Amino acid sequence: MNESPDSYALTIATDETTALILGEALADWNLGVHLPDGAGAATLEIFCATRAEAESRLNALRVLAPQAHLGPATIKPVARQDWAESWKQFFHVQRVSERIIVKPSWESVEARPEDCILEIDPGLSFGTGLHGTTRACLLFLDAWQRRQPQASVLDMGCGTGILAIAAAKLGFPRVTAMDNDPDAVRIARANAICNGVADRIECIQVDVAEFKADRTYDLVLANLLAGILVQWADRITAAVSRTPGSGLVLSGILEEQYEAVRSVYVARGFAEQESIILEGWKTGCFCRSLSPGAPTGGRRAGPALRSPP
Repeated sequence: MNESPDSYALTIATDETTALILGEALADWNLGVHLPDGAGAATLEIFCATRAEAESRLNALRVLAPQAHLGPATIKPVARQDWAESWKQFFHVQRVSERIIVKPSWESVEARPEDCILEIDPGLSFGTGLHGTTRACLLFLDAWQRRQPQASVLDMGCGTGILAIAAAKLGFPRVTAMDNDPDAVRIARANAICNGVADRIECIQVDVAEFKADRTYDLVLANLLAGILVQWADRITAAVSRTPGSGLVLSGILEEQYEAVRSVYVARGFAEQESIILEGWKTGCFCRSLSPGAPTGGRRAGPALRSPP
């Protein structure tokens, strides 16, 4: 009897522009991009745990990008070792902030004494966590730790747990990671163990819509989607300490959606300190003001971003 395959690979032919856009927008889909060497089509390769998941991903792509030039698609079983080897051509060591480096387990890195090394491997349900929105959050997190090293941190919508793990490894004393997906919580816990910080991160399964903070945090990282950030703004802001200067990082926002999201949080007593745009996504860092609508007082109070060297 043949053994069941460990996973499935969905391969789709497309043009180079579409491949690059989808590769960035769907970074947490375990999606790799093969660009042509000269003439020829680009291909997207997506690894899935089951054939049903692969078929679901294909249908989702057709719905998400109806005008995209998506060509023929194939789904084939692959062994886990084949899947892992294929991913090695897409994921390498990346310095994402002045001190934070993200690396897969199969690569080594020469680190400086002050560097914070995060070891994250792609999994069958989640990617590496290096979408532009996540990288922007890591930049703000690195800068915030220099300013308030004893801050408590909440990572809302943790996915792989990369932000919570970074917070713990940077030295923040109390870190909580939450997600509505039980697989995300499980993977975040596993990644925390691999990075040696499981004892410093509390991982909980809860939906933002049902979240009622029983304690507040000095810094909340909300890497969600614009609609969720707006709809559940009261629940998100309730998790932020009422101490003036407490922080909130809002991410998962397309550049054209940002002003609408920003205004909702300014009306709730938060002053924008700084923002960054990566790959068409805009992430903002906010501080709690003394009162709703209070003047921002410029941007001096915000963390000074330091880009990777």
